[in-house]
Amino acid sequence: MQELRRVRAAGKRFWSPADPGLADLWRDRRPDYLLEDSDVIDAIVAETGGSRDLFRIHGVAYRVVRSFPVGQRAEETLFGRRETEIAWTLAAAVRE
Repeated sequence: MQELRRVRAAGKRFWSPADPGLADLWRDRRPDYLLEDSDVIDAIVAETGGSRDLFRIHGVAYRVVRSFPVGQRAEETLFGRRETEIAWTLAAAVRE
């Protein structure tokens, strides 16, 4: 129920675990693992200036441990059709 109130208060869905609206919840629960779309992981890595070997979400350190391909994404570009892999990415908390 607390999560529903959080979404209502923010007025939006949370598309990334790194959303500032989730910071206190994330630090309280400190998840050991994170399974997320590879695009979301790459965005978090880019935002935090980390790498797939070490990035942080609300102060908790993680590293990618495995990727699971789930399909292809097709995009029409200026130079023709481009396909990229879609994967779920598993990250594990790093104990520092």
